[in-house]
Order: sequence, then C-alpha cells, then structure tokens
Amino acid sequence: MTGLVASYPIKRPDRTAFQLELEEPALPGRLQIFDYHPRGPYGSPTREVRYGDVVELTARFEPPEAFEGFDYRRYLQARGVWAVGRLWGASDLRVLERDRGHPLLQWGYATREKLFAQLDRYAPEPASALLKGLLFGERAFLDEAVERSFRDAGVMHVLAVSGLHLSLLLALGWWALRRGLGLSATTAYGLLLPLALLYLTIVGFKVSLTRAALMLAFVALGSVLAERGLILRRWVDPLQGLSAAALIILVLTPQALFDVSFQLSFAATAGILIALSWARPRLQAVSAQLRERSGWASGRARAAAWATEKLLYALLISAAAQLATAPVLAAHFGRVYVVAMLANLIIVPMVAVALWLGLLLLVAALLGLAPLAALVGALEGAWLSGLTGAVALLARVPGAYVSVSSGASQAAWVALPLVPLVALPLGEGALRALHLAAISSLISRTKRSAFSLKRSIARLATLRGRSSRRL
Repeated sequence: MTGLVASYPIKRPDRTAFQLELEEPALPGRLQIFDYHPRGPYGSPTREVRYGDVVELTARFEPPEAFEGFDYRRYLQARGVWAVGRLWGASDLRVLERDRGHPLLQWGYATREKLFAQLDRYAPEPASALLKGLLFGERAFLDEAVERSFRDAGVMHVLAVSGLHLSLLLALGWWALRRGLGLSATTAYGLLLPLALLYLTIVGFKVSLTRAALMLAFVALGSVLAERGLILRRWVDPLQGLSAAALIILVLTPQALFDVSFQLSFAATAGILIALSWARPRLQAVSAQLRERSGWASGRARAAAWATEKLLYALLISAAAQLATAPVLAAHFGRVYVVAMLANLIIVPMVAVALWLGLLLLVAALLGLAPLAALVGALEGAWLSGLTGAVALLARVPGAYVSVSSGASQAAWVALPLVPLVALPLGEGALRALHLAAISSLISRTKRSAFSLKRSIARLATLRGRSSRRL
C-alpha cells in the first residue's frame, strides 16, 4: 500500500507508530501502523519516517483488539482509524517522497524533534523522558513502572497533554504580561492566543488542547468586546465558551462525541466551571468576613487567610474534576480512583513547577545559554525525581483505586452514591456537573434511545428550575 504519514510518528527504541492516510479513496479511513525494529532504529534513511512522508509498505492488517478492559477498537474508530497493520522486516517499508503534508504541521513536527534533542542534551535521564511526557504528551521513552505508578495514583492525565498543561503554561505568560508589564487584558489575550496556537502545532491538535484553545479564543473575544463597551463584562461566561468549543469540535468531527478524550476533557472542565460558579461568591463572602473580623492586623493573619482561600479553591477544583470524570473513567477503564483528589492536590502543583522549569530550560537552550540550560536541567532532574517518588508513594496507598465493571449501568451506579455526598456541601451546582458527566458516559457506552436521552436532559432542566425557584 502507498499513503501519506498523517500523524506525528511516535518513536520508541523498538518500534515506530503512525497513522497512514491511503491514496485509494475507496477505503473507509486511516490505518494505524506499528513498525517494529527490536534491534534499534534502522540505519537506512529510507526507514526514517516523518510526518508528511509518502511511504510504500507491505503488512498484514487486522481489526484492532480490546485489551485490559479498554475498547481499543472504539478508541481508534473515533479517530477515523479502521485497521491496524504491523511491519517486522526492513524491506516492508520504503519512503517514496518527503514533505507532502501540511506546511504548518511539518514545521511543528520538525520543531518538536529539535526541542526533544535539547531536552536529551540538557536534562539527565530519566528526567528527559518524563519531561517529554509532561510538556508534549510523548510517553514513548517513559519507563513502564513510572507510567504504571501515574496510572494507579489516578494522575495519568498529567502525562497526556491537555488543557491543564496549556493553562499552566499560559498562566505564567498571563502573570508576566499583566503583572510584570502591566498590559491590558485585551493585549495579553492577543499575545497569548498565537502562543497557544504555536503550542498546539508543536504538540499536535489533540481534542483537549483544541478545547482549551477555543475556550481561550471565546473568552478573549468577550473580553475585547467588553473593553470596547459592546457587551457587559458579566456576559463573558466560560461555560458558553466551553459549549461553543464542543459544538465546533463536533461539527468538524462528529465521532469525537464517543471519544474518551473528548468526554474526559469536557466533563472535567464543565464540572470545575459549574462548581466554581456556585462556590466562588460564597467563598469570597467568607473571605470578606474573615478579613473584617481579623482586621488584617498582622501579615501572618493575611497570609493564613490567603493560604486558606487558595486551599479551598484547590480542594473544590480537584473534587469537581474527579467527581465529574468518575463515571467516564469507570465506563471506559473499569476503575474509580479513590485517592485521586488528594493525589492531584500534591501532584498538579509539582507538575506546574516542572513545566515552568522545562520551559525555562528550552528557552535557555534555544538562546544558546548552555550554562543556564545545564543548571536548569540539573534542577529539573532533581525536581522530577521528587515528583516520581511522590506518585509512586501515592500509587502504593491501599485502595488507591477500585476496580468496577465497565458497563454503562455500573458507571451510573458509581455516580449515584456520590450525589448526596456532594449535594450537601456544594449544592445544586455540583449535582448538575455530576449528572451531566453521567449523561455523557451513558451516551458514549450505549448510544441510548432518543426517549431516554430526552428524559435525562429533562431531569437536568428540572434541577435547574428547582434551583431558580429556591433562589
């Protein structure tokens, strides 16, 4: 077969994986190719596969199989992949042409490879492998034991580049532009949006990153219109941006609705936004009362109040994200992560520092500041060693996760017992988030009838109506 390498190749020491877009239009979609070279990469330049190459290959193709309770066939189907092919011989693949892909993506892939080389040069192993996973979502060289620890601790999402990573990186830029340079919100958004697009191009246009970038674009547009006096600032609603991002993605790729990445990304974000919309005014009121009572008499009191407020926000965000995604994780992977909320409170701040250090390392390396890059690389290695140690410790906690059946009905039962636990402290906002996540999970696993879907949506609308009447 002859086709175009249509994805960024994932290069491991013993194999290379990529998606092939065939030249024959009669075939239904792409092919997932695994090129095995257990003795190391082939030395011939005709074997070095890059994005945008036209290749000729000979392989046996099979439908993808499920493994470890994960429906790999559905996962690939959501990405337009209909078969898997495996190559074992040096003569099974030959590169015919170079640079036939999209120019922007070709630049992104070439830049990605250059950045990988800088990480290999200045970050000691195994820090380099882990940093590639944190910054770019590349887990090819990550040790299996380390990857298993992240999975068992319920923090595997930090190794799959998502809106969290983009938010942490842009938060540093936002702080520098707004606090450091004193720029307006409109100017800051105008500078950050191209950086977000640049990051997407280098990493790859993953669903979660696309969602985050689209949300940023809608919020930026709302901020610009508000500064110009065309709309009220309170009209700028992140939930509307989230909904618009979901609609755009589904219009372009309708099958993304059944993709676990789409469901986890939007469920987590919706849960966080809904919980924050309910809790923020209440937390602000409590903080104001504490300030009045204490009178801000001492710096210690102010620091304690500030730390308490930030800790409450961190707890709320972690709990909302975990509860909103619990049914989806149970449905797809058959697991409920019990210590994930605690693990995220510890690991996510450590990941933020690791990302910022990694960014500083790359900037220093690209500017030719070798001594600074080497120093930051050493600091990064020590920090990532502590990160992996903390993850391994959390993964060994008894009952860190609970195995459940992966059926849709079982996933719903996982969510239902959590409703009274969340309804009392967080109220209707968390209830809506949890119910919305359960609906998403049930749709993805069973493709329920239109009547059942309408009934679930009606139930969600009833919850909103009751809340409005109480208020």
